[in-house]
Amino acid sequence: MTYLILFIGFFFVGFFGFGGPDAVLAMVEHLVVVQTGWLTHEQFIDLLIVSKAVPGETAVNAATLSGYAAVMSNLGFFTAIGASTAAMLGLAMPSFVWTELAARITIPKEYQPITESIIDFLRVVVPGLIGGVALSLCTPEIIGSLDTPWHLGVSVFLCLFTIVGMTAFRFNPVFLILLSGVAGMLLL
Repeated sequence: MTYLILFIGFFFVGFFGFGGPDAVLAMVEHLVVVQTGWLTHEQFIDLLIVSKAVPGETAVNAATLSGYAAVMSNLGFFTAIGASTAAMLGLAMPSFVWTELAARITIPKEYQPITESIIDFLRVVVPGLIGGVALSLCTPEIIGSLDTPWHLGVSVFLCLFTIVGMTAFRFNPVFLILLSGVAGMLLL
């Protein structure tokens, strides 16, 4: 039953997860933290950090780790492996469905303005979803608070340094992330 719940939950996340990985991550967080209570917000943040650190698509990594973490403490290792597989397949399956639908459907000319309106709507909504994820990650545990001005100052400096380095100087983002990580470990 747990496998089915994981598969269906992540299937809906994958099916309605427009906007790229950040929008999907917001939906994954809602599923595993708010709806089901499988993880706490802090556990999800840790899971998200690991998902971004390992190779592969972040949303798929988060789904796989969420399925594993959701049942590991109660049901054991092998059940957790099955749960992570069910979550990953649930998230990936809609891609096959959408691809098959797109390959079989040709939009008549009279419906093209509607399609363009939907795409224009998504262009407006998706940055809001991504901004919501970014704001939800701005917790005192991650960026610091006014009680710890040194921690907050270092976090703001490293964020601005990374943005300026990527935009103005065209530094490699991986290099800047590694450099920020080293600076964070040394300064904090």
